[in-house]
Parts: sequence; structure tokens; C-alpha cells
Amino acid sequence: VAGVGGLEVERYADAAAGEIVGLYAISRFVGEGVGRQLVGALVHHGAALGLDSVFACTTAPQVVGFFERCGFVVVDQAAVPATKWDGYDPARRAEAVAVKHDLRRRPV
Repeated sequence: VAGVGGLEVERYADAAAGEIVGLYAISRFVGEGVGRQLVGALVHHGAALGLDSVFACTTAPQVVGFFERCGFVVVDQAAVPATKWDGYDPARRAEAVAVKHDLRRRPV
């Protein structure tokens, strides 16, 4: 195993969206494209499910850059499903950056 990641879709079914969660590359594989391959596979899976978009949220600036290199764009928090923020810690939300990949406009 070189890395893991998941696509949460059930929580966002009404918005036809999926959230990339738990993305992690094993330390010895960092920098070898594992994360990019995982994200690509998750985006492809979202498209195969008929989702309109895939998004992620982070408080780490380097992770924002990683997702931008994977074709995501920074969006306002209001551009992701409102259910994302249900029960979310307000202090953490103030620092969170949302990134989104629109599957209706961008090829996978």
C-alpha cells in the first residue's frame, strides 16, 4: 500500500457531489505521484457515479497547492454542499479552504 483516500458521496447525494477524504500517502512514497494518482482515481470514480463535482477542504496551504496542481480550483466555502459544515468546528472552519473540481466542465 502506497497511500489511501476516500470519496464521501452519501452525505452529499442531494448536491450530486463527493468529498475527497482521508487522503494520505505513505512517507516513503511522498513526491512520487501517489497522491496525484489517488486524486485522479477518485475524480474518475466521481465522474463514473454521475457526480457534478468533487471537492476537498483543508487548513494546510501546501495541500491547497497540491489540489490546484490536480486540476481543482479554490472556491468560496458556500460553493460546496452546506451539509459539509454541519457540526463543523467554527474555529477550524474559519481557517478552512475549499477546492473543487467541476466534473460537468472539466474532463477527467
